[in-house]
Order: sequence, then C-alpha cells, then structure tokens
Amino acid sequence: MFTIEKPTSATVHSRDQGPFRASGLGLFIHNQFRTTIPLPTMETYPNIADKVAIITGANSGMGLEACRQLVSLGLSRLIMTVRTFDKGTQAAEDLRAAIPIGQATRIDVWQLDMDSYESVQAFARRCETELTRLDLAILNAGTSHVQFSTLPTTGHEPTIQTNHISTSLLAILLLPILRDRAPIKTPGRLVVVSSLTAHLNDFPLRDHRPLLRTFDASESWLGDRYAQSKLINQLFLARLATLVDADKVTMTLVEPGLVRGTGLFRRVPWLLRIVLNLLGRPASQGAAAYLNAALGWGTEAHGAYLMNLEMAPYCHWYYDDADGTRYTDAIWKETLEELRFAGVEDIVAAMK
Repeated sequence: MFTIEKPTSATVHSRDQGPFRASGLGLFIHNQFRTTIPLPTMETYPNIADKVAIITGANSGMGLEACRQLVSLGLSRLIMTVRTFDKGTQAAEDLRAAIPIGQATRIDVWQLDMDSYESVQAFARRCETELTRLDLAILNAGTSHVQFSTLPTTGHEPTIQTNHISTSLLAILLLPILRDRAPIKTPGRLVVVSSLTAHLNDFPLRDHRPLLRTFDASESWLGDRYAQSKLINQLFLARLATLVDADKVTMTLVEPGLVRGTGLFRRVPWLLRIVLNLLGRPASQGAAAYLNAALGWGTEAHGAYLMNLEMAPYCHWYYDDADGTRYTDAIWKETLEELRFAGVEDIVAAMK
C-alpha cells in the first residue's frame, strides 16, 4: 500500500515532486483539521473588477460559494452554468441581491448539461459568440453515483462521463476562447477541480483495454467511480497541460478538500452523509482554494496540482507511469478518440 505525506516544497512543480510518502489518514487529518484556507479579500486579489469568469455547477455548494466570493471582490461579469435553469435563476437572484450599491457586476445563468455532448458543445459555441472577454473558467461541476447505470445520451457511466469525459471536452473547447478573449499578454486561466481521492484509489481497472469502455460494464462496478474518475482526469489533464503554452492559457488542478454542504453526497446513505458533512470543511474554504488556483498563481503553476494553496504531488499513478505509456497513453488516446467528433486534436495542436 502506498503512503502519503506533505510535499517537501511548495515551489517545486507537481510533476517533479514524486509521490506522497506518509499515511493517507495523516494527510487527511492535516488537511481537514489542521489547515485553514484563508478567505479571499480585495487586498488578496485587488485587480478583478474588470474580469469575466465562468463557474460550472454554480447553483449550490462550492460552485455557488465561489460565485459569491468573486462577486464580493467586484468581478465585472459572472457566467453561472447550471443543469436546472430554475435553480440557477434563484441562486443568481440571491447573489444579485447581495451586490453592494454602486457595484456593476453582471450575473448571467447559462444552461449546461455535462451528460450531453450537444449541451457542452452548444455552451462552448455560446461562449465564443457572446463573450467578448473571458479571463477565467472554473470547472467545478461533478457528480458521484453509488449505483451502476449508463447514460442514454452517451452510453457511458455517468460519474466517468461528467467528471472525466465531458470535463475534458469542455476544458479543450474553452482553451482557444480563453486564449483569444483574455487581455493581451495575459493568459486565460483554466481551473479544473480534482480530488485527493485520486491519490487513494487502487485503480483496479488500470490494465483493462479499452479502458474507458470498461467503466461502462456492470461487472466492473466497485462503488468507487468518483475516485477513479478523478484519477483518470488528473492523468489526462497533466498530459494536456504539457501540450498547451502557459502564456496562452494557464491550467491548474485544485484539491478543495472534503467539504460539507455540497450536493456531491446527496446519493450516499444518510448515515455516511452525516459523517462526511461532520468531517468536511466549510464550503467557503473550498471555494477560497478555487480562487487561489484561478487568481493566486502565475505560469509557474501551469499544469500543477494545488492543495492547501501549495503545489503538491500528482497521484502516485503518475509517477508509477513515468514514461506515460502504461496508463496515461491509454487514457489520453481513448479520450481523444471518444471526443474526435468535436475536433479536439486540432484544438490542442493549436495551443502549443
């Protein structure tokens, strides 16, 4: 069993740190009970009054809290993406009611269903046609299913679809928009929410080929799809970052910690849900980690995994796959093949 410890240097890039080497329980205790993420202030992030941001999964939990924090800092325009438009509209109304008099923050609610390729593509096209500026996007939308199923829209298991395949598609489609709509000589910022569960997962399906389709078989269901989805997405995005010029778009992965009061636990048994909520950080601290990833770093953090506001190691499978041919290649090639219909390879090639 591999072990976990805190990284030795917060300034060493994730790819160069090597895996954690102490107990996972020890790290969890350190993160949840011995670490406090400071909330953002205008002194911390003084220059966002003219910025435009997208946050996915924005009607509840950390997504909504990140929206609230950005608005409190004077953000110029916020695009909240939601699956259920009515819920997003109510959340946006609550945010608008809290805007200080004299602050001209525009809040829009756009629909985005991560279970649907058509919805993801339509959302990206809307960004391209309607946004004259885009500074940052935080891809927060995620799900965790506790029973096996597949989606009629794509045929994939929904946790893998949302947390990896559709998140990867949206990330790639947003790259040229962030490149072209951010101010000159200022790279757009793309933040994807990751998870420490990727580090703790045994990745039991790692040697199955094809890999992605293996997750769609009921006999492969082990009840830990969330951790596996975050693991494969982390390996995919670590590879993607090496193919994107940091001066065009700076990408980061962020670990917000176990956070209470989110919709992520709504499908788990009620007793476990109570325990997870008791152990979780406040949503405000998780959202503060998002803002740090989006606003608190320069190109030195391109492709890094950020935890507790520091650069931390990737999951150990990244280092076990040092030449990228055993696991990462399979995830990379199969994901690009799945998304070929959207022209993702050409988009990535244009980001070098």
